[in-house]
Amino acid sequence: MKVPVKFCLLTLTILMTLGMTDRSAHAQQSYNEITIHGVPISCTADGGKRVPLIISDEAKKWGGGYAHTGPVKGPTLMLSPTYLNTLPRLAAFNLFYHECAHLALPMGVGLQNPEQESKADCYAVKEMRKHGLISSWEEFTEATAYLRTLKATGKRHRPGPERVEQAAQCAKVPVVRVANVSGGDRDFCRNLDKIFAGGESYLARFDFEKKSLLPDLLPIGWCYHDDGSLRCSKQFAREKKARSFANRLANKVRNCLPSDFKYEKSGGPGEWAATGHDWTNAETGHEISASSLYDGEFDFTLTFPK
Repeated sequence: MKVPVKFCLLTLTILMTLGMTDRSAHAQQSYNEITIHGVPISCTADGGKRVPLIISDEAKKWGGGYAHTGPVKGPTLMLSPTYLNTLPRLAAFNLFYHECAHLALPMGVGLQNPEQESKADCYAVKEMRKHGLISSWEEFTEATAYLRTLKATGKRHRPGPERVEQAAQCAKVPVVRVANVSGGDRDFCRNLDKIFAGGESYLARFDFEKKSLLPDLLPIGWCYHDDGSLRCSKQFAREKKARSFANRLANKVRNCLPSDFKYEKSGGPGEWAATGHDWTNAETGHEISASSLYDGEFDFTLTFPK
């Protein structure tokens, strides 16, 4: 019976304790489960077979991890502890699950192309979400930071920034900052996060006429959701009140969002809005707009990945 082995950070010390002091020993040892930073992980191949995990720095030749399948041994996954130790904590998990994807998904290994590699990136962040390793945009950034630095490799991999953008769309990473917000604004941010995370499926279950979706916001006149967005509007008697409401709500939104959102403000003579606040996260596809018009109308729009 094979036992789990811990690696990353103190990997080499642990392996030496087990008597695995040279590369040949690393190459010959395989495990059904390993532990990275205190988290036990394993890989299951398409078809349900547990993949043997080989601990060997031979994998450095292939970027720290190497998925392989053959007629005799079947699927195997080789990992380099030395390379993994150079990565941030969550990036090590991301690399593991990316390589596992080539065995866990029916696409297989060998002749990878950009589409297959994108599927592997998607699988990696989804598995990390499922296991609680990614629960915020900051954690997603740490997990994929090393991808952003990678260049395109012939016909196999797209440029790193493009891979990160696609992975973010796939994983639907929460982009709202809740932990550092207190009081009523915390409730506002938490509900904002639910909309972003749940999207259409969450909004479809909501009765806008009977419930307040966001404290101090809904219901405000009328709301509807369609095609990846929530749109709400309220008519005020005076433009000044609509502008005040837009500015107050903008302050709430600003407290919820991390710095990844690009902020723009509009308003003034000749412009379409008396005042407008817009946030855009190009990588995740999330957008927020809170604006008031000169006729006293207030508009609020949330856009999220479909």
